[in-house]
Amino acid sequence: MLKNGNKEIINRLISILNLKKYSCQMKLAEYDKIESLRDNLIKYEDNPSKGLIELNDKKLIDLFLEFTKNKYTADELEVYKYWINEGYANPLLKDSSQYKESYKIFNDLIDRIQVYLDYTRTFDLNKELIINDLNLIDSLKEKIVNNVVVIDFTPYYSLFIANETITFDDIYNYIISICDNNLYLINNGIKYSIKNEVNNDVVKDISNKLCELIDNMKNNELSNNYILDKINELSNIISKLEKNIDFLYDIYPSNIINVMTGIWDDEDIEYYKERLAIPITLIKGKIKGLDMKLSKEDSIIISEFLDDLKDKLNKLKKEENKYNDNILQNNKTIKKLNDINTLLLDNKLPISGDDIKVIVDSIKTFSNDYKYIINVLNELNNLNLKRLYNNESILSETENKEVVVDRRELKKLEILFNKYNYNFESFPKRYIDELVNNGEYEHIREIIEYINTIDKFSFIKEFINIIGNDDIDKDLKELRAYQICYILAYSDINIISNLVKICDTDNINLYDIFSIPKVFSSKKNKKMPGVYENFIANELYIKEEYPELLIEFMNNYPTVFGTDSDLFKKNIDLTKAYGLKINKNKDFTIPSPLALQTPDFEYVIDRYIEINKYDLVEKYRNLLGTNNINDISERYKEEKGIDIEKNKYFKLKKVFSSDINKYLSGLSVENIPVALSDSLIKKLDKINEEKDEDLKNVQYLINGVYISKIKTLKYYSTLLINKYKDKKEALLFSMTKDSFLTEEEFNLLKSAI
Repeated sequence: MLKNGNKEIINRLISILNLKKYSCQMKLAEYDKIESLRDNLIKYEDNPSKGLIELNDKKLIDLFLEFTKNKYTADELEVYKYWINEGYANPLLKDSSQYKESYKIFNDLIDRIQVYLDYTRTFDLNKELIINDLNLIDSLKEKIVNNVVVIDFTPYYSLFIANETITFDDIYNYIISICDNNLYLINNGIKYSIKNEVNNDVVKDISNKLCELIDNMKNNELSNNYILDKINELSNIISKLEKNIDFLYDIYPSNIINVMTGIWDDEDIEYYKERLAIPITLIKGKIKGLDMKLSKEDSIIISEFLDDLKDKLNKLKKEENKYNDNILQNNKTIKKLNDINTLLLDNKLPISGDDIKVIVDSIKTFSNDYKYIINVLNELNNLNLKRLYNNESILSETENKEVVVDRRELKKLEILFNKYNYNFESFPKRYIDELVNNGEYEHIREIIEYINTIDKFSFIKEFINIIGNDDIDKDLKELRAYQICYILAYSDINIISNLVKICDTDNINLYDIFSIPKVFSSKKNKKMPGVYENFIANELYIKEEYPELLIEFMNNYPTVFGTDSDLFKKNIDLTKAYGLKINKNKDFTIPSPLALQTPDFEYVIDRYIEINKYDLVEKYRNLLGTNNINDISERYKEEKGIDIEKNKYFKLKKVFSSDINKYLSGLSVENIPVALSDSLIKKLDKINEEKDEDLKNVQYLINGVYISKIKTLKYYSTLLINKYKDKKEALLFSMTKDSFLTEEEFNLLKSAI
């Protein structure tokens, strides 16, 4: 019974929790393996081979396979074990070649195990903490899946930790969605208990922060008066100068300095102060009756000054227009914050998820203290539950509220389900209600009948048994019921039969596709748009371009085929462009699903290249799965001593004209061949200090500064195609675009250009 607006986010959270659970289980398995190996070696510390010999054949074979990559048969190991034992029993045999060979094989395995154990001493594996996390994961999942109101988030804080795949903002959104879903559950009759009293200090602090933000927004409006004053002063000066250039004498230098201050850099003011000195002297002489005339050069200087004044005036007017466009929105935001603040303090109505998000976004303008924001979310959730608990009128109005379902359609569906042994009573009511309200009976009947005739759908019977089996894990029953009902509600015969044909043709397991229900729904489905078209396009692309990867993808990463097909193809192309492996070979690696699904794929690679950490991209493909600003920020602080999270890097806005961005239409790596034939790029390749031939393909090292080559070529080629006027400026812009540089690094690149 998830609220529609929160379904996707909360289901994503459940997926994250499943991954965390899997990770914990893997850690426990690793812990048990380490302890088992350590106990085995310690038990026979003086004679570790003895400990290995006493293992059963399967365990021993597994150890050889894992640590030495040599797989021995049980018969071979039996012979080696025999000679080791004989050697221990009869010292005269220790000089035999059979004993020496056996001893060497077992000793090599022991050494490798010892190296592994020494290495794992650095592992932070605390069995109690891992088991505690597992219990917390199961507890939170059970609450969400079984529509239990989450009273207190405090026990689960340890689960909400940002990493390379989940940001702080993701965590806030998960908790906000649960808070909002709590209201939805309560309004649909779910009963709940309440926590302790609300922490009024936290509520007051939130209110104070909102008030402070409102004041700041109001103060920002006053800056428009400054802009208006500058516009009036400039307009007056320009008007008088156009009528009579001698007016310069009246305003030089104090008035000029005053009007230019704040809108021109000090260097520009000093420049005109010096350049206008001679023309002003001539004008002064002329006013005093002397026969003095402005030279052609003097007139050019004055004309240049006047043109610059007009240019600044136009920019200020645009700034004023932009300000005026935003002021209405600003006033709406102020009103919204005032309304939320009133709601926060009036102690009556609950606060919606949207309003909670506004509160969190507001707090983030003051503080990024993660623990504080999480505590705020917990208290807002507690505040909502308290208000609903104390407001009997709200409870009485919603106590008996439930989703209205057509009873005749429900009965027809029950008969249909039971006819094909679908255990109607075992399906969660919310899925059945959704199926009745969003599916069409005839389509549902056709799909069930079709599935019943296809051998490849035999696993559906297992799913049905799981749904009706009380001993099976609740989460697994929920998942299977959801998968079946989703497909029955939102798919059709044409889509399903086509997917069956694809499985037959390409030797794909239909079970894997079934694990991605959205594949069975078209983008055109108005009730629940799916990713069917993406799957068809992506599966065809991989089959044609990388046929050896098709089964690998489907077995290990089936969800990746639901990615937007244009993005998927682009990221595959980028994988090749950045020199990452994708073809199957002895070093076979492919991008992680997150990498192929993220629009930030190339952006993140560029950032790691530019701190000389390209090797991390190949080793840890999950780094490409998200633009993890915290990880990147930490690495920039380590490598360059700058903190990008706090914007402590050289800003490029003042360096390049904003007009340059207008020349970036059609930006694509496909444009790169245009840049490769350009003379400046050829010169840049010659001064590239990077010695490694492979790295030369992906990065420039110019005056000690690392720059992404693919990024540079992509932007530069696009600017060339769109005929940007200044090639050197275009190249410098392309090299520094999105880069986090110190001013010294920027100047080093500029001097090279």
